[in-house]
Amino acid sequence: MAVLQGHYDSKCLRQDTQFVLIRPFEGRERAEERYLILLHGLMDNSTAWLYKTSLLRLADAYGVTVFCPEGRRGFYCDMAYGADYLSMVIREIPEVMGKLLGCELNGDNTVLAGNSMGGYGALKATLNPRSFYRKVMAFSPVISPMEALNVIPDDYLIPGEEKAAAGERGMLRDEDDLYALARRIGKPGYQITVTCGKDDFLIGQNREFHTYLKTLGLEHTYREEEGVHGWDYWETHLPELFQSYFSV
Repeated sequence: MAVLQGHYDSKCLRQDTQFVLIRPFEGRERAEERYLILLHGLMDNSTAWLYKTSLLRLADAYGVTVFCPEGRRGFYCDMAYGADYLSMVIREIPEVMGKLLGCELNGDNTVLAGNSMGGYGALKATLNPRSFYRKVMAFSPVISPMEALNVIPDDYLIPGEEKAAAGERGMLRDEDDLYALARRIGKPGYQITVTCGKDDFLIGQNREFHTYLKTLGLEHTYREEEGVHGWDYWETHLPELFQSYFSV
């Protein structure tokens, strides 16, 4: 197995940006390799999943190549005043991985996942009509960013960052609104999994979104388990991602 921490010149972010790449040596005899793009949350960076979970062991055991990009505090939006984080996930990262690995990512061989802000980004990019992603797992995802920012302690926030993402009115555009995206996709073929701790401060948002997806008839898997918003929960449930999406 190879673990690489590198950087590339990002056109979407308009600057040099970091990433973590995990490349197993075993299991590459498969007819088609499998890829996982794993997004981090608001308070973390591209190394978070590497250092705070058993990701290395799981990637090696299942023979999955993992790419962890740098999402900073951009909520994976094409920001009103800032960089294009959504386009980075939808378009640029698959291109970069293709050049690095000599591969072509598609909806069958690639899973997009993330925690908290990263879970929101993973769901949003998957449901976006510009995207090829069809398989997604969101751990304790933010569903409504503006509501979430209202309950996050001020010590963790940067004044005005909601306007940088959403504009002066602080209103989400349709491409950043999970409810609007879910209404518009209108077709089967998605494998969507959401898991959230019962004592997570985002549990209300997740329950409401789960109910809404059921109302739309959009097939998905929703799980609530004991736990709060943190790495103990995400580490405990990370194996479920590999079991559900990479076991075959």
